[in-house]
Amino acid sequence: MDKQLIKILLVEDDEDDFIMTRDLLSEIDGAYYELEWISTYDEAIKEIDRNKHDVYLVDYRLGEVTGLELLRKVIENGCKLPFIMLTGQGDKEIDMEAMKSGASDYLIKGQINSVLLERSIRYAIERKKSEDQIRHMAYYDNLTNLPNRTLFKDRLKLAMAQDQLYKRQSALLFLDLDNFKRINDTFGHTVGDGLLMEVAERLIQSVRTSDSVARNIDDDFKNTVARLGGDEFIILLTEISSPLYAAKVAERIIDILSPPFALDGNEVFIRASIGIALYPSDGGDIESLLKNSDAAMYNAKFQGKNNY
Repeated sequence: MDKQLIKILLVEDDEDDFIMTRDLLSEIDGAYYELEWISTYDEAIKEIDRNKHDVYLVDYRLGEVTGLELLRKVIENGCKLPFIMLTGQGDKEIDMEAMKSGASDYLIKGQINSVLLERSIRYAIERKKSEDQIRHMAYYDNLTNLPNRTLFKDRLKLAMAQDQLYKRQSALLFLDLDNFKRINDTFGHTVGDGLLMEVAERLIQSVRTSDSVARNIDDDFKNTVARLGGDEFIILLTEISSPLYAAKVAERIIDILSPPFALDGNEVFIRASIGIALYPSDGGDIESLLKNSDAAMYNAKFQGKNNY
């Protein structure tokens, strides 16, 4: 089995400590450790912003600033990778403050050996993976990997705040697949789930032809495609120039869903009804916008389906 490559950035102003860390890492079996050394706060900020390491080892003392200040600054800048704080002496207050600030672990230099260092690095990386998985489960639909209702509401709330500040408007497109139950009844839920995943991909394409689509919690959310549950999807279009733009996107969605889906040896056709609500003219709060876009969608179904 190939050994894992782990890229480490050491932020440390003492060269002797760099040499000690390098030597300890060389004693560890089971992984390759690529160690890079930065000695100053300003250099560390620039290097961490490049986001090319797996874990950071940061000395508490960095000249006139502390490792805690560095940790808080890079987290403010959006860094999500694990930090391990290093110090020359044990201090429970610093330990607790480091953990509260977002550090994954805290090591006392005089007590570090290769076993302890390897364990701390491994635990920090695995803990970060677990946190990412939990966060993903909380904000993303597990079938389509689209944002779920919770994340969609967060992005809509932020878009509304931006609209208020810059006097702009946004649009919600509430989409329901026509006669989706018939697909499940005819072909089974496996094909139904496959269809929902394929529909999600086509919806992304329909929006991406003009702008970007947010797929995870840290992406630009200029336009967001989300799954509310079942066969219901919703799309947030921000900074639209006029209601006609929302209508054009709805037409594009209807067109892009028209070709058949090849699923499990079957050729499956599906159509959609779409309801559009504009902010702020069709509702000044999240629930009003969702309610009105839902009502518009049902009106589209009443008019014959496969329209908006």
